[in-house]
Amino acid sequence: MAEGRDFKTNILVFGEKYTMVGRSSPEYMKKLAGYVDEIMTALSERNPTLNKTELAVLAALNTADEFFKQKVEYENLVQMLEPERNRKKDKHRNPPNS
Repeated sequence: MAEGRDFKTNILVFGEKYTMVGRSSPEYMKKLAGYVDEIMTALSERNPTLNKTELAVLAALNTADEFFKQKVEYENLVQMLEPERNRKKDKHRNPPNS
């Protein structure tokens, strides 16, 4: 992620053009847009009667679901690694006598 300046890029999501402005690179913003577009397209194929607003809300909910599941997985991994981290800290604080 670039720091200190804003970038502007045009994106396409589900057939709609948008202009994004942010600190992330244009490539990153386009990658995000592509991801959202993929989700909306897949949802549209499974639910052809939904309008764009309904698809956007479902895409947001699916993305939030993915985020929260990944967050729990990350927190579980951190907990699993915590004993090893503490062991290494203790080892550096109390080195064995030589």
